[in-house]
Amino acid sequence: MELVPHEVGVAHSALPHDEESTRALLTEAASQGLHTVVVTADEDDERAVAVLRDLRAEYQTENGRITAQLDTDAQGQLAHLWGLTEEQRAAWLAAFPRHDDPNWWMHRLLVLNHHPEWAPLKDWLVDEHVRLFGRPPGRRRSNV
Repeated sequence: MELVPHEVGVAHSALPHDEESTRALLTEAASQGLHTVVVTADEDDERAVAVLRDLRAEYQTENGRITAQLDTDAQGQLAHLWGLTEEQRAAWLAAFPRHDDPNWWMHRLLVLNHHPEWAPLKDWLVDEHVRLFGRPPGRRRSNV
């Protein structure tokens, strides 16, 4: 499937008809520095709907077309971020529409637990989390 750049960090593509190909597309997109792939398919494309269900992706239907915004591969995102300066990382993160989603943060930090060689990136992400949310990851907000 072809990735067509749309805006900073986002590309569009037709939705592959199997989960493995879709995951490969998301990995390729992450290696290109993308954070989101907007996929489309015909509303009556049962294989496409099945792929989205397998991925537990939310999708919308309009004018006979299915559209879903899929995050690119987590490990690929982190590999891309690892190669950037702190300023470039901050710009990438600011352009990401889910930068304020605690689930996104926790998943990336869990992936980083398996990559001790990326410890400086994990430290940076934890610092960014504190800057954005006012607390370290995994800590509940105080009810004060």
